[in-house]
Amino acid sequence: MPGQSFDCISGQQMFVQQNHAKPMKNDLPIKLRRLREWHGYSQEYVAFRLGITQAAYSKKETGKTVPSLMRLEQIARLYGITMTSLLETDTARLLGQLARCASRKIAETNAV
Repeated sequence: MPGQSFDCISGQQMFVQQNHAKPMKNDLPIKLRRLREWHGYSQEYVAFRLGITQAAYSKKETGKTVPSLMRLEQIARLYGITMTSLLETDTARLLGQLARCASRKIAETNAV
């Protein structure tokens, strides 16, 4: 059954499966690192865009600190996703959705 919508960079709406029966595993630090790497960004670049130091951002990726709601919103905007997707979508599924969105965007660009 479809759950929350996912807004990708291309503005397409996609639906994700959500299983609320199981407790959510906190994989946010891993997700932050994987999203950054998928986009080809350095920690320094992401930290600059968030207005924090690289050391402060590194602590978020290692789980030593938890991003504030404001930072989570900034991170979601940076990667072109909703905060709900950032927090609730499994890392592998989220990266797969981003890849499909990027492929669609490339196909649309090549069709022009």
